[in-house]
Amino acid sequence: MDAQSNQQIPAQRPPHLWRPGQSGNPSGRTRMLDRIDDLCAAFEATHGRPPSPMDMIGIRTAARLAAACASPNTNAEQAVRAGNTLHKTLKRLGLASPPSKREKSGPFEHLDSLAIK
Repeated sequence: MDAQSNQQIPAQRPPHLWRPGQSGNPSGRTRMLDRIDDLCAAFEATHGRPPSPMDMIGIRTAARLAAACASPNTNAEQAVRAGNTLHKTLKRLGLASPPSKREKSGPFEHLDSLAIK
């Protein structure tokens, strides 16, 4: 019987990614910090003033929820809950608009587009 070798084959990865001693996130910024900056800019554009300390609490909460929704570690149920809470938080901050309404049409108007001409 031949003895098995104890050598392991190293995992293959692209040479430009994850070099030893090099950070995968060189800027050091998290998604949440990027979202905070985006939400602060949107708040200032909407309200014409910088956010107050109380507004910043809501902005930080919204940023954390948005990051949680986008995370691959969040399961579907958690993502839906976080998304619903995010919408309520953005609405409270004045940053969420209601969904656009469909144009009202008669009961058979959509059939006109299907008619053979």
